[in-house]
Amino acid sequence: MRWTAAALLAGALFLGACSAKVENHSNTGVIDAIQEGGKVVVIDAPAFPDGFMDAMAMPYDTVDPGITRGLKPGDRVFFTVTRKEGYYPITVLRRLTGTAGAEP
Repeated sequence: MRWTAAALLAGALFLGACSAKVENHSNTGVIDAIQEGGKVVVIDAPAFPDGFMDAMAMPYDTVDPGITRGLKPGDRVFFTVTRKEGYYPITVLRRLTGTAGAEP
């Protein structure tokens, strides 16, 4: 009986962890630098529209260095950071063209 209760509790905790809310935050900015072969990109961005972060230039890890392919410092970009195990790497990164502030 004790094992059954422990197994049920463990299962409930596991399901609760699996259903954790996905946290995404999107913004636009200008690439200042691409470092470590695309593993890190420095973006100068205004405050996030959802209030997630103030305006600043900062380095972000990328989930895949390939997302920086074809980009260079000075490019205006749209990007999304997604909470992954306590930090926020860039999961979406696209060059913007046309009207300032427009999403791709």
